[in-house]
Amino acid sequence: MSEQSASTKTVGVCTHCGAFHAVCKRPDRSVYAIGSPQGCHCSETEFRLLEE
Repeated sequence: MSEQSASTKTVGVCTHCGAFHAVCKRPDRSVYAIGSPQGCHCSETEFRLLEE
């Protein structure tokens, strides 16, 4: 049986300024920056996955 609660590390793009960040994608499809609890340097906290 596979682990459904694991997060996936990938690359994300800030939806405001376009900066690239290391992010984790959770099973609920939420995305957050790794090592940056405040989000992006532009203060945005929403990211889209690079492969989308």
